Amino acid sequence: MLIKTRVCTKCRIECSITHFAKEHPNRRANILQTICRDCKREHWKEWYRATKMRPAWKVSDGKQCSACGIQKSSDKFRFKSNNGMKSGLSSRCKECLNLEQAEIRRKKVRDGIPRKLYRDGYYLKKFGITVEQYENISAAQEDRCAICSSHSPIGRNLAVDHDHFTGKVRGLLCTTCNAAIGMFKEDANLVLLAYEYLKPVKQFACVDKENVVVSEVVN
Repeated sequence: MLIKTRVCTKCRIECSITHFAKEHPNRRANILQTICRDCKREHWKEWYRATKMRPAWKVSDGKQCSACGIQKSSDKFRFKSNNGMKSGLSSRCKECLNLEQAEIRRKKVRDGIPRKLYRDGYYLKKFGITVEQYENISAAQEDRCAICSSHSPIGRNLAVDHDHFTGKVRGLLCTTCNAAIGMFKEDANLVLLAYEYLKPVKQFACVDKENVVVSEVVN
């Protein structure tokens, strides 16, 4: 059987096409890379040694902030290994970055951009509902969690619970109940198994069944 081969553009060795990985589907689907797997592996090893394994930047070295022009120690800059800088440090110091972010927040307040617009955009993008629809659901639930009937903490809103398969909003839950549904993988059978596991039984003398109220599950 004839084996298809091609030449690697880096090592110039002719080898079977099985030694070449496919390009990413978003770039060029079903097209092989021009560099063989071995050369590609060595390339990433060199990249890792050059970026991830470089010596730590000494605090005493420091650098000059591009915003305020003051020479400062390295701990005054944010560090990120893949930010494109040789040192891994940001071009502006933490103080200048914080001042810039604070000015952006103040500008939004000065421009009169209400928080409702940001909430509208978030709810529409993630859940497909508006703030008015959220408020209507909250009012129908009397601002309580749909499961445990508890109020949300002061300054926080109830979480929007939605079906991750259909995207349909089911109701509003407190943070704990919303996280619990996620832990149970949104599987009602697992919840029923947990109910069977947790409900009081006679052999447990430490459980006072007379003071325990269990709500039966209604289909």
